[in-house]
Amino acid sequence: MAPGGRHQAEGPTIVTRVKPKDVVVVTSLDEADTVLRNLADIKRKLDANTAKLNSAVEAAKARAAKIASPLEERQKELQSALHAFAKTNKPDLFKSKKTLKRNFGRFGFRASTTIDPKSKSTWADVQKALEQNGQEAALSRMVTVDKKELGKWTDEKLKLVGCRRVTNDTFWIETNAEELAK
Repeated sequence: MAPGGRHQAEGPTIVTRVKPKDVVVVTSLDEADTVLRNLADIKRKLDANTAKLNSAVEAAKARAAKIASPLEERQKELQSALHAFAKTNKPDLFKSKKTLKRNFGRFGFRASTTIDPKSKSTWADVQKALEQNGQEAALSRMVTVDKKELGKWTDEKLKLVGCRRVTNDTFWIETNAEELAK
């Protein structure tokens, strides 16, 4: 029995062998140039593949939209017609119930409420009133640190808010695809 009380299958254990990948070691500038050429070629192929994929996705979206558009229009027309019917006949159809069950579905009226500013008032006025009355719980705010803006600050100013500037020596590669095309 295996650990944990499980039964272990009898027979030989099969181990899949994996050949380790060759590690590329760059030992000269000529080899570095070859690696850059290969990287540029790979990037060109990946970009072409991505462009082909994006084109296929856009074509599929266009086909789907072409099929969906008239269906969505018809759906809106039918919903409007049913709504007009229900509204016109509301006193007769909905005397005792708010919902009518039919063979292919249900329709009816539900009580719903919305919160709107009073007439001649805007949401900005409501926000100002909430702030003035100390009712911050009714306000939602998403506050994040703008690191790009902090990058413009001096080190002294950063220190005041508990930040510091850290400089790293970051490796980068820029391939020359134009040279590869020649």
